[in-house]
Order: sequence, then C-alpha cells, then structure tokens
Amino acid sequence: MVKKQNASSSKSALRLDERKLAMAGALWGAVSMGLMGAGGMMGGWGMMGGYWGGWVFAPLAWESGMVWGALLGAAAGYVIAWAYNKA
Repeated sequence: MVKKQNASSSKSALRLDERKLAMAGALWGAVSMGLMGAGGMMGGWGMMGGYWGGWVFAPLAWESGMVWGALLGAAAGYVIAWAYNKA
C-alpha cells in the first residue's frame, strides 16, 4: 500500500529559506554596486551620466551605494522568499 502524501508535506519540501535568500540578495546588491563603482574609477561615468543626469563618481557615494545595494537586495530577497512560501 502506497502512503498518500498530503499537501503540507509536499509543500514543505518546496519552501525557500528567507534568511539565505536575503543574504544572497545582499551579496548580489553589494557586488553589483561595487562593480559599478569600479567602472566609475576606470572612467565609465561618462556613459552613465548620459542616461541619468547628475550621475557622478565619488568614493563615499560608491561605498554608500554598496551598503544601499546590500540593504535593498536583502529586503528584496526576503520578500520574494516570504511571498513564495505564502503562495
């Protein structure tokens, strides 16, 4: 006789870990902002300034951008995992 799986046991195997996805999002956000800052040090801001007015390079802005990217990435990762697990 085959044991029937109920919906809750199969759903638990498909859950996303909110903390792990938040950490991955934070890493992705910080690295992507860091790469944009590294591109700015190599003179890449001219092209970016054509799309966004006032886009200038400053070392402190680059570092705060990495923190901002990490915070937003963590929040986005947590919300995505939370919404996925609720559905």
